[in-house]
Amino acid sequence: MRVTRNVTCGTCNGTGAKDGKSVSKCKECDGEGVKIMMVSLGPGMYQQIRSVCPMCEGKGEVIPEGKKCKDCQGKKTNRDTKIVVVEIDKGVREGKKIIMQGEADQEPGMETGDIVFVVQEEAHDLFKRSGDDLIMEKDIMLIDALIGHSFKINHLDERPIVIDIKPGDIVKPGDFKECPGLGMPVYTKPYEFGSLFVKFNIIFPDALSQQQMENLRGIFNPSPSPIVDENTERVVSKPYDLERLRRRIEEQQYRQREEEMNNEDEQGGFRQTGGCTPQ
Repeated sequence: MRVTRNVTCGTCNGTGAKDGKSVSKCKECDGEGVKIMMVSLGPGMYQQIRSVCPMCEGKGEVIPEGKKCKDCQGKKTNRDTKIVVVEIDKGVREGKKIIMQGEADQEPGMETGDIVFVVQEEAHDLFKRSGDDLIMEKDIMLIDALIGHSFKINHLDERPIVIDIKPGDIVKPGDFKECPGLGMPVYTKPYEFGSLFVKFNIIFPDALSQQQMENLRGIFNPSPSPIVDENTERVVSKPYDLERLRRRIEEQQYRQREEEMNNEDEQGGFRQTGGCTPQ
């Protein structure tokens, strides 16, 4: 990773002066880098304010203009860019901090700080991470859910893998299947792996032909139809869009709130029908 930071000037050894000696204590702030001023707030009232010394710009020392280091211009440090190699172990989790000691900005007379890298994971199109495990979703046809199915995926390392659903192992909507050892490497245990969990979504056919329905009746045992007579009303259901149902419920709730508000207004109002005059 490319890092730009401040490093101690090698020309003046961090003194800021050509000869390394022409540095003196600022007389304006007595080397403190700040000045204390008294500001009048009114008759007999004053406020003490600390501000950065304008003469030394808070450094506490000054260097004559002609004596400044030509390389750093008296700043004592220069900007430097270097490549830092960050090693990320297998299985490391998001939020893990990797500390590079002594690689932060340098300042003469002060201990150099550290660079802290924080690991962030990018989202994947197929897999979602859950600790040491991976989770993915797979859409399969109804017939595959009933009689078994095989499908192929490419793992995170582009390794091709075929996952089998055994014949007779019926998959229901929302079922999970576990594939041990196909998850993430366990952090600090690179030869151990979590599991891959596959959540199955079953795709039902939009319609069936008469022959297909007859075939299914021969395979499965359909639920018996209820006994009806001439007094029984029969209604044929029809498909209904979920979005339409949601809007319908919202409209009914809105009308109910309006009716309740109107009832409250009617109960809270009154009508003046007569009066009397005090004697």
